[in-house]
Amino acid sequence: MKSFIFEKNNTANWGSIHNNCSNTLTDLVQHCKQDYIVTIDKYSPKGSDEQLHSYWMLINIVKGYMNDQGNNYSQEEVSDYFKINSSHYRVIGSNKIPRSIKKSSKTTVEEMKGLITTILEFGKDHCIKNCHIEDQALKELLTYYR
Repeated sequence: MKSFIFEKNNTANWGSIHNNCSNTLTDLVQHCKQDYIVTIDKYSPKGSDEQLHSYWMLINIVKGYMNDQGNNYSQEEVSDYFKINSSHYRVIGSNKIPRSIKKSSKTTVEEMKGLITTILEFGKDHCIKNCHIEDQALKELLTYYR
C-alpha cells in the first residue's frame, strides 16, 4: 500500500508528492495484473493507531503464524482477510472491499466485536500462542465505536 501525506500548511513537498503519486499510478496501470482502488482520504493523525493498538497486536500475532506456514502476508493483507471473513466489507461490482475500522468510520461496536471474535476464533482453531485480548483492552477498544 502506498501513502502520501500532504500537509495543508506545508506546500513545499507538493511537487515530490505529485511526482510520487504520478509515478506510482503509472507503474500500476502499466504493470497491473489485478484491479486497484485508489482512495484519497482526509489525514487523521496517529489517534487511530493508538486506539486500535490491541487490534493491530492481534493482527501481527496471526500474521506471524500465517507467515510461519510459508506465506508472505503483509499486516494489511491479514487485516483485510479477517474483515472479509467477518463480513466487514462492502461489495463493489463483484469485489468484496474491506471497510475501514477507523474511529471516524461507521463501524459499530457489534461489528468490531465480530471482527475481533473472528480473529480470536482463528487463533484458537490454529493454537496460536498469545492470540488473545484482555477484557480491559477489548473494553477500551470498543469504547471508540457506536
